[in-house]
Amino acid sequence: PKYRAAEVSATFHGRDIMAPAAAHLAAGVDPHELGPSHCLQSTIRWPEPEVTSEGIRGEIVVVDPFGNLVTNIPGTLLPPPARLTGFLVGDREIKHFVHTYAEASPGMAVALVGSHGFLEIAEVEGNAAASLGIRPGVEVFVSLRR
Repeated sequence: PKYRAAEVSATFHGRDIMAPAAAHLAAGVDPHELGPSHCLQSTIRWPEPEVTSEGIRGEIVVVDPFGNLVTNIPGTLLPPPARLTGFLVGDREIKHFVHTYAEASPGMAVALVGSHGFLEIAEVEGNAAASLGIRPGVEVFVSLRR
């Protein structure tokens, strides 16, 4: 309470809690004074991906605000791109693996390792979740060349 707005609304936590906390941190307040730390990894339990000789099986765990489909497959599990032969997301096949969105045309569905280090399915300049009709819980299979 010491580091947030006097009155906190039910809908504007960014304004009433996060912005004041950020201002105090920028002013040099020790982060521990703002409250206890929480480890996100210990809060969210995603299923572990399964690795076989044919590929990697995982699932969509989050749809981000841009409609990107975030999987539970860490990018560190992926082999070099030359061994990737395709991505099956539910019944939809994604053929293109890219390192950056600029490598693909607008509207193209691609697979890439996102900023959080996990495999994502995205639509360049679009919303993959809406275009593909995919939601969290849908299986993802990464096919590998032997």
